[in-house]
Amino acid sequence: MPEDHAKMPANVPDGDSSSDAELAEDLARLVQAANQRDTMRSKLHRAANILRYYRTSQLLRRAARAAVPTIFARPVRGLAALALSSEETYRVRKSALEKMRSLAATRSIRTTANVQTLGEDLSRGKFTLLQQACELGTPIDWHGRVVSHPSHLWRFQLHYQEYLLDFAIGSVAEGTKTDAAIANHAWPVIWGIVADWIHGNPLESARPSDDAWHPYCISRRLPVWAQLFALCEPPEDLQEKFVQSFACQAEVLSKNLEFDLGGNHLLENLTALALAGVFLEGSLSERWLDLATCHLGKELPLQVLPHGEHFERTPMYHCQVLGNLLQVAFATNGVRGELADPCRETAARMCGFLGSILHPDGEIPLFGDSCWGEVHSVDDIRALADLSGLATEFDKAAETALATTIVGPYWTWRQAEDAIIFDAGPVGASSLPAHAHCDLLGFEASVAGHRWFVDSGVFDYNEGLMRDYCRSSAAHNVVTVGYQNCCDVWSRFRMGRRGRPTRFEHGRQGDFSWCLASHDGYRHLKVPELSRLMVTHTSGGWTCLEHAVEKSASSLIGRLHLAPGIELRQLSPERLVLTKGDVQRWLTVTSGVALGHAAGWYCDRFGRRTRTQVITYRPKDRGSTECTFGWSLLPSAEMTAAITIVEDATGQVEIAFGGSSEVFRRQFSH
Repeated sequence: MPEDHAKMPANVPDGDSSSDAELAEDLARLVQAANQRDTMRSKLHRAANILRYYRTSQLLRRAARAAVPTIFARPVRGLAALALSSEETYRVRKSALEKMRSLAATRSIRTTANVQTLGEDLSRGKFTLLQQACELGTPIDWHGRVVSHPSHLWRFQLHYQEYLLDFAIGSVAEGTKTDAAIANHAWPVIWGIVADWIHGNPLESARPSDDAWHPYCISRRLPVWAQLFALCEPPEDLQEKFVQSFACQAEVLSKNLEFDLGGNHLLENLTALALAGVFLEGSLSERWLDLATCHLGKELPLQVLPHGEHFERTPMYHCQVLGNLLQVAFATNGVRGELADPCRETAARMCGFLGSILHPDGEIPLFGDSCWGEVHSVDDIRALADLSGLATEFDKAAETALATTIVGPYWTWRQAEDAIIFDAGPVGASSLPAHAHCDLLGFEASVAGHRWFVDSGVFDYNEGLMRDYCRSSAAHNVVTVGYQNCCDVWSRFRMGRRGRPTRFEHGRQGDFSWCLASHDGYRHLKVPELSRLMVTHTSGGWTCLEHAVEKSASSLIGRLHLAPGIELRQLSPERLVLTKGDVQRWLTVTSGVALGHAAGWYCDRFGRRTRTQVITYRPKDRGSTECTFGWSLLPSAEMTAAITIVEDATGQVEIAFGGSSEVFRRQFSH
């Protein structure tokens, strides 16, 4: 295995200095150990769990989609053609243009390229998406028939066309500051690519494998087109084709809503229909608004939990859904009040949740399938919330997110610029675990305003080693039994057997704040429950204790993934010093725990990975069926953490930080 638990180097640099071959070898070993063997028995178990967790309506819709695997079946194409060959004229709703411009103004640029480089690349058919560049020529090879596209997700993003909005917004911003010619140059390139897409992707000749007309791609593209039109109308010779194509896409989308997937995909579909209904006027527009009103009214109570979190439980998709609801609430206000009002009310709760789990740097934790630069950023959401008069929801969350905060199954602790975000909830939605990771009882933490303990994030959605690694328990700040995952994951988005939270308690005891949570993710290995106790003190010290009823304590492994830029040095077998800039913290482990070191990967953007350091800690086998072990993080070299563990059925622990006479007492037994 790529882990050495016996000895840690005295000084360990961070970064990605290993070759691709070494990375692949390490990943293969780790993932092979975590994944269960693919036997007939495991396949039957997986099938049984799919039947157990998925809703009947999902299974029926997926069966129907499998029977007719393409949206380009003749009835759908015929309906769209019939609708668009009618005598109705499609017109842009003039009152919508100012709203679309306002929405565009809230968007932050997601590309890392500068405006000039982006423009030069786009003008010659070069696209850089997911950190991968591909030259598709002119006219653009939209379907990868001449030049192979790097991945399926890359091709999806090609058809989203959000890079055009990045270019437009960046050009306007840069043009006002330096040279207006930059802005003037941008629009011919932008409308040239739109015209190329219309010409190269006619619905009547679309193939089943083409993603151009996939409902999710349409859903991401339509808001982009509406905002581009509002910022600068297309040339006169393109306007009619543009409006016709826009209407055709919206109508095809309305006939192919992703009920079989549900979740964020379906909400994305409904958002696009709502914005399309606002953008265009006519009888079809009213029908699109009717569909959005009807189905959002049903989906929002199902998909947004009482504490304001999106039910897929990944911060990135929470931001995407929240940003979309804020857009719909703003755009439909005054047009369709029965749609705007529930979106606004739901968004208010979602804003409150989001504000409560942010790091001191103002960004999301990377739980589950989360990374930056792909969806509405926190800054985008703040700007959108301001449009709808909901900015105060963020302010309220910031005011209450002091000391200890409980929001649903999340326990957060803040002091000055230190923070712990402890997720004690389920890994994801029971019926839709596609973006869930094996991260039960995971946490992230910041010190002095910077991230120190981080999740893996997400590298890609391709089937392979990196996808398996990022979803594995070993990629998170959790305890594992051996190298096994707490949930059974396979393929890119599948999950069968899964661990469940079984306990969530929290409180204050004098100057101590604490949270105790448990899960049963290793019950199949005869470990009925794993528990984690987080304890903090006003002195700035933290303690994290793990507890299990397990015959072989040495099979338990805890991991702490360090953010890039953290240096570590071992001072003794039980003590480390962690350094970032001029900030230091001292990490100590409880008696009888072996410290070790491993390599990990931090993926804060799609397609980008940085090799990082992982601290491992594991108890030595003491021959007891009760095992409690852990670590403390201390703000000074002089401070100590006195931890007393009673190895009996109660699991009693006592914690005292140096300099304080106060003692925290708690037991793990129910």
